[in-house]
Amino acid sequence: MRAASIFICCFLFFAFPAHAESVLRDTETENFLAEQTAPIFHAAGIAPTSVHFVLIDDTTINAFVAGGQNIFIYSGLILRTENLEELLGVIAHETGHIAGGHLIKMGEYLENASRESILFTLLTMAAAAVAHSGDVGSAGTMLTQQTLLSNVLAHSRANEDSADEAGVRFLHKAGLPAVGLQTFMTKLMDQELLPQSRQEEYVRTHPLTRDRFESLKGRVMGEKEAPLPQTAEDQYRRIKAKLRGYILPRIVIQEPMSTDIPSRYGHAEAYYRMGDMPNALKILDGLQAAEPANSYFAELRGQLLFEHGKIPEAVAEYQKAAMSLPDAPLILQSYGQVLLANNQITAAIPILQRALQDESDSPGTHRLLAIAYGRSSHEDNAQLELAEEALLNLDYKSAQRHAKIAHLMPGTPAAQRAQDIIELAKEKIKEDKDHPHRRD
Repeated sequence: MRAASIFICCFLFFAFPAHAESVLRDTETENFLAEQTAPIFHAAGIAPTSVHFVLIDDTTINAFVAGGQNIFIYSGLILRTENLEELLGVIAHETGHIAGGHLIKMGEYLENASRESILFTLLTMAAAAVAHSGDVGSAGTMLTQQTLLSNVLAHSRANEDSADEAGVRFLHKAGLPAVGLQTFMTKLMDQELLPQSRQEEYVRTHPLTRDRFESLKGRVMGEKEAPLPQTAEDQYRRIKAKLRGYILPRIVIQEPMSTDIPSRYGHAEAYYRMGDMPNALKILDGLQAAEPANSYFAELRGQLLFEHGKIPEAVAEYQKAAMSLPDAPLILQSYGQVLLANNQITAAIPILQRALQDESDSPGTHRLLAIAYGRSSHEDNAQLELAEEALLNLDYKSAQRHAKIAHLMPGTPAAQRAQDIIELAKEKIKEDKDHPHRRD
């Protein structure tokens, strides 16, 4: 688990939980979600690559759609699900909201609630969330008014029932079991009897009535879809154990560790989080002996070694991970970072460039590439990368300044990009002067 970037320019953050503190990025989890949910999106007529998952470090149970085709999932929801069927059921329900166009009302609300001011605040804080490297990028305090969250995220009962119906239909069309959505909702039924202040966030933002529950139960009753493949369930258990070890390390290390891989993986992650390198490495020795080609085990070992100053050893582990996953920008970013730490500047530059090919909106990667260019005496390229980083962080004055310093060969793509940044920053600075409330 680590943090790298959010697609700031692609995401339109209509709403973000008031109490959410961190955005988690993890290649293994993101790849798993993309693979398992692709059939659902195909069934809904949605291109899987157009849907983005954002994992929130929060033990509250919740998930919601915001800003188009962006599905926000709280870590607490994953930890509360019993199996992959339940997780896919919730995602299918959220896909129903996307396919049903239920976000239009959200946009209308924002138009009446100083939309520009809200969006600027959210984008600024989202940029801050990804400006720093490390295991978790702090997203800061997203919004202080709980009322805004309730108003923006609350869906009508009709929309919830529609999303249930669509979700079940998408699951059936994809040949996936839909009973998981029902069993997950069963866990939340008693929440309706509690005062709103004590209800789980999912219930407050997704009104769950007895009629809706019975309707959902009827839709999945007697379904004959085959169960999910055992390999998928096993991978789900690994993801869940890893996440639990990351979020609740003190609890996990007090629990007995069984011999199965998910349990050992979760304990390795927990010991890593607690800074216990000997125990983490001891468990990883066994995991990597069992699965020597597992890139995610190599990634975890590389991160652990890097944070404890074992740079050459970390380079070797990240090299293994990057060779198996050459299109994983988070792993490539970390690989480039440890190469820089090992003073392998020439090797780091193409690795970081590759990372930006798939995730160009990563301030952290632009910063690392700027460092690499600077240390290799390519100062003008370094200034351009610093301009890119500043632009993503909405620091338009710095972006303009760095782009102007970059004296690049006229007519080249780099020179044109620098000019584009200068013009865009100039426009944004003028807008800020004309509308000073955006900085409030």
